[in-house]
This record gives sequence, structure tokens and C-alpha cells, in this order.
Amino acid sequence: MTPSKQATSPPPRRLTPAEFRDVIGHFASGVTIVTSHDGQRPYATTVNAVASLSLDPPMILICMDLSSETGQAIAACGRMAVAILGDDQADIAAHFALSPDASDDRFQGVAVYDGPDGVPLLTDALATLECEVIEQIAGETHLVFLAEVEHGSARAGTPLAYYRGQFGRLELDYETSAYRELRARILSRDIVIRAPLGVVDLAQQMSIPRGSAYHALDKLCSEGLVYRDQQGAFVVSPLDWEQVKSAVQARFIIEAGVVVSTVGKLSGEQLEELGRLCELTQSTLPDGGPIAMNNWRKANTAFHEYHINLCQSSPATEAYRQVNLPAMMASIQAWPSTATDDVDAGDANSPSSHAPLAYVQHRALVDAYEADSLERALMALDAHNTVALNTFEQYISRRGGTI
Repeated sequence: MTPSKQATSPPPRRLTPAEFRDVIGHFASGVTIVTSHDGQRPYATTVNAVASLSLDPPMILICMDLSSETGQAIAACGRMAVAILGDDQADIAAHFALSPDASDDRFQGVAVYDGPDGVPLLTDALATLECEVIEQIAGETHLVFLAEVEHGSARAGTPLAYYRGQFGRLELDYETSAYRELRARILSRDIVIRAPLGVVDLAQQMSIPRGSAYHALDKLCSEGLVYRDQQGAFVVSPLDWEQVKSAVQARFIIEAGVVVSTVGKLSGEQLEELGRLCELTQSTLPDGGPIAMNNWRKANTAFHEYHINLCQSSPATEAYRQVNLPAMMASIQAWPSTATDDVDAGDANSPSSHAPLAYVQHRALVDAYEADSLERALMALDAHNTVALNTFEQYISRRGGTI
């Protein structure tokens, strides 16, 4: 009996250099400037083939083309520095990628200083590693340096990225936007509490990548707005009085700082606009009829945001948006379309009762600004804060302590 012949597949074809460049280009990496010297002149070139090798001792691995004069200088002197670039330094990366390694004007226009061993260091780098080469290995086209990191430093910032032949930045703004949107939806109770959240379904509902949804939920876990159940699923936490109190007090602290820095310094146009927005927070229409509470909430938010923006401080504005008290208020009060429809209408601690009191305090704040009176402005904020705390505490208590 003749054994049957098994079919064999042809041996795999090797990738061409162009094919490999295309495939490996899908791997995003950071961007560095590697510097060294040969005892006579400094050298520098752009490198993205850098990797952490070990923590103890701290070591990195760098690959450089055999033809690189910077690589040859490193091989000769055994020392180098690695400057990790920030996302605002793409021009520096391009400069050191295109210019010859050892041209006379190599560092012209770039702020540098000499390290202890004479290796040039970039002043404005996001992070800097000063290294001694422990071992070098020659490959077919590249030198591989294994180096121990002797000194390191870093500043706050976002790294420059290299992807498919282009310099760029990580889409951290996109991640922040997804987090803010999800946080607002949770605080306003657009998402059901105590029910597991499917990351895939949530990403589809919000039209964001799955990874963005996951990272946003993970960040919200650290704030206590979301928790992981025994199966590891994300679940929206109930909103309790302590969380609401912290948010109201945070707004007071932010606005008190704004008052201290802006009373007596506003222009006529700013005072006029603050007054105009204040008048929109009245709870009744010109004909005496009740204003729709959803419209009142928008007017109230616009007044507070404009006030906070008067100090022209991005951190203050960011802190206020992080608190996101408007979304929390909407969840707490669950106002219907008009104040007269509110089941608690007439109760001194009802949601609808808060609107006319808030207007009185808004008006007092504007009057204090017009009188250049810091004391009156702080008194108006304190009164506003006290009423908000009393109203929300009793309303949450009547809803069982959580929402």
C-alpha cells in the first residue's frame, strides 16, 4: 500500500523592507533626541527605537543605524543622553532627523547645556536620561546599545508620538472629552444606577472607542461615582448627601477665589453682561408666569460659568467643570417642566423654591461688584451656598438619602 502524499504549503515569503516598514509603522512610539560627543564635538540625532530594559538596575535599550555619526560617537566614548520630547517639539524632532549628525550648526536655535560628562542635554525636553553604555551589539545594519541610566529628570507634559511616519500627539483631549460626557450623564442620571454597564454598548451609545469608554469608567471609579461589582462589571453608584455637599462647597471655594481676584477690576462691559445673565435667573416671566425649570437651570449655569471665567484662569474654569454641579443639581431636583407642576411647590425646601432665592443672591452678588465691595460679594456667595446646602440636604433626605 502506497502511503498518501500530504499536501504541503509553500514556505512563507519574506517581507520586503517596504512591507515591513508599512506593518511596523502601525506601532506607535515615543520620540527622543539622543546626544553624545567624541571629545571634540557634540552629536545628536532623532531616535524612536528606545525601550526600557530593566528597573534594577535602571537600563534602556537603543538601536541606531551603523552609519549614524551619533551612534559612532556613543560607541567611541561610551556615554549618551536621551531627551524624550514633548508634543510641542515636533519641529525639534524633524530638525535632528534631517540634519547631518555632526554639522557645525547642529544645535543652533535649540536650548542645550552640558551635562557633568560633557554630553549635551536639551533644556526643554519632557524628560532626560543620562546614561553609560554597558554593552553594545552589532547587527546587520544597526548598533544596539544597552545602557545604564545614571541620572534622570522629567517635567509635566504630554509626549510627542511617532506613528506611520508622522509626528503627532496622543489623543488625550479625546479621552478627556469622553470622560466629561460620561460623568455628566451619570450625574444627571441619564444612566441607570445599580445596573451593570456594558463597555461595548456604552461606547456605541456615546459614539466613542471602546478603550475611551473603559478608561472613563475606570477614572470615575476613583471618584466614587462608579464601582466594580463582584463580577468586575462597572455599576453607577447612588448619589448621596456627602457627594453633593462636597460639590456645592467646591463651587463656593472656586467662586470665592474669583471674587477676591476680580472685585473692583471689572470693565463696564463685564459688569453689564454679569447683570444681564443674572436677570435671566429670575424664576418668573415678565408677565408673572413661571419659567420652565429646565430653562432656569441653563440660565443659572450660564451665570455661574461667566462669573468664574471673569478671573481668566483656565485651572479655575476646569475645576468648576470637573465638579459639574449643574448635572448633579438636575439629578437631585428632577425638576419638571414648570415650577407649578412640582409636587413640592410651596414647600420652603422644594426644588422650585430654590430658584427665586438663588436670583436674590445672584442680584446681591452683582450689586456688590457694582459697589466694588469685596465684603458684600463674599456675603452673597455665603448666603447662596447656605441655601443650596439646606435645600439639597433636605430634598435628598426625603428621597431616602440617595439618588
